[in-house]
Amino acid sequence: MEQLKSGQHFGTNRKKIHLKGIILNEAVCDPNMDVPWHYHENAYFYYLLEGQLKEVNKKKSIDCSRGTLLFHNWQDAHYNASFKENTRFFHVELERNWFEKHHLKSNYIEGSIQYNSPSLKSIFNNIYTESLIKDNVTHISVEGLLLNAFSEILRNPDNKKTTTPPWVERVKEIIHIEDTENISLTWLANEVNIHPVYLSKQFSKYFHTNLGEYLRNVKIERAITLLNIGSLSNAQIAYKCGFSDESHFIRIFKRKYNITPKVYQKLIQGS
Repeated sequence: MEQLKSGQHFGTNRKKIHLKGIILNEAVCDPNMDVPWHYHENAYFYYLLEGQLKEVNKKKSIDCSRGTLLFHNWQDAHYNASFKENTRFFHVELERNWFEKHHLKSNYIEGSIQYNSPSLKSIFNNIYTESLIKDNVTHISVEGLLLNAFSEILRNPDNKKTTTPPWVERVKEIIHIEDTENISLTWLANEVNIHPVYLSKQFSKYFHTNLGEYLRNVKIERAITLLNIGSLSNAQIAYKCGFSDESHFIRIFKRKYNITPKVYQKLIQGS
């Protein structure tokens, strides 16, 4: 089985940035590409910017589409298949010395894991944006964002040997399916058959933020996906993602990423 060394991956490079212990890599995949069983020298996060593919490891198969976020530890064997045209991904690769520097054990997170948390995906959208800007504070910013990501992952009950109440997964499903503008605390509590006061108190325990902020992150995540495609106007994206209007969308986006959607798209096109 092939081992990919530090900075190596299948696909054609669009951009590669080496930071201290961190390698940021954006690449595209040919739909006819054959990716055999392999594993990587370093642990890394895989964020799908555009397209579709199938990720297969020794435990399961994952159908990946825009916005899919995966983590592979260094020892995890897998292969990829069924690439669609224009499949584009973003790797955040972490060398062993990065884990040592921050007193993290690289085996804290074992195997291959898919993450659906909007707040976690928002962190990786920020990291991707930093790779586009690439200025003298990019390294500091990316380092901080990655530490925030690991803080959320390691505090998440899903990564511990504790039982998550069934209503938690149901709440995730509802929020990701429903129009966020139609969701209120009372309505959501009724849907999962628990008291609104209890939901309000317990929500941050399992989602690491309050309901309002979580819903905003979901909307921004949907907007990022559409911006990466690049075929819709800001007004159309604002409507589709549940913002009150275009100016509201631009204001929230700029507050989150410190640039406007228009600048973000220009950076993508120039990458």
